[in-house]
Amino acid sequence: MHPTLSRRVASAALALAAALAERKGRALEMVTVHPSTAHPDISATMSAEIETWSRTRAQAYLESMAEQARRRFNIEVRTTVLEGGAATAIAEHALANPPELIVMSTH
Repeated sequence: MHPTLSRRVASAALALAAALAERKGRALEMVTVHPSTAHPDISATMSAEIETWSRTRAQAYLESMAEQARRRFNIEVRTTVLEGGAATAIAEHALANPPELIVMSTH
């Protein structure tokens, strides 16, 4: 599992994670955490629009990075966008879907 947070650092961590997956003959799951954008000063409608836009961008970014890893390393790559706080979301996801290794790019 490769949680992504910062694009530049994520690119370097992705190369490491993908190389390990290729060497071990395993699939790679790329994960990012989408925090809530809810705020008391923002209307529910505006907040929903921001959430949708932000989540769509996060998924598109992951898919773009995943495609690069697929082409470069010829491995299976899955993507997952989690919701909430990064530490809790990643820990809960790892407990529900135990990875052999977690390579993190930041935090």
